[in-house]
Amino acid sequence: MPDDDRIPRYLTGPWRKVLRCRQGRESAERAADAVTSALAATLRSVHGVPNLPDIAARMQEAATGGPVAQSRVPASEAARRHVPTDVAERAAASFAVTMREELALVSPAQAALMLARRVVTGLAYQYGLDRIGPVLAAEGAYNTNELQALFTEILASDQVSKLAQRLLPRPSATGLRAPLGGVCGGRLKTLSTSVLRSCYGREPFSGLHRSVFRGGGRDFAAAPARIRGCA
Repeated sequence: MPDDDRIPRYLTGPWRKVLRCRQGRESAERAADAVTSALAATLRSVHGVPNLPDIAARMQEAATGGPVAQSRVPASEAARRHVPTDVAERAAASFAVTMREELALVSPAQAALMLARRVVTGLAYQYGLDRIGPVLAAEGAYNTNELQALFTEILASDQVSKLAQRLLPRPSATGLRAPLGGVCGGRLKTLSTSVLRSCYGREPFSGLHRSVFRGGGRDFAAAPARIRGCA
């Protein structure tokens, strides 16, 4: 691992964690968890893309309304001042040109999700991956093709896709959190199982397991006192 002065100063803490994750050649699941957490933190700090639903609607209109001659849809003034909005409007213009038939066939909700996924991917490069890649390449840890394949795999993960879904109902990203991924989710499931096993002296049956832990704090608070005490 390089000294700290080799780490770009313009990487935020969560993105530095992604860099160290790749320097340590941790698993793709861990990398996806780290990237998703960094994306959620970035979206919160930049206040998301407040006009994302409107941009998606205008994207569908542009796709069915003839040739798109502009680089942004809808080419708002906000895009000139706010990087995530600029990324979203450029992605919308690209989709309106390259995916006209697809956008004509999908529902507005599906179109919005397509755009949200593209926006999340674009912001991952804008705020993190485009800054991390040159460091990893300079260290000789990865070549350019390996980095591109690695980043593509990470951004195609379920964690990143779920984050895009979570962004849609709260486009300003207020309170947005990364979903539990393969590693963290697996740890939570193992922890919950072990807690119930210690309480009951045997493998917990699935109904109780789901009812206690699936809903987080609300269901946990309603669980029998014996279980809450063990946890």
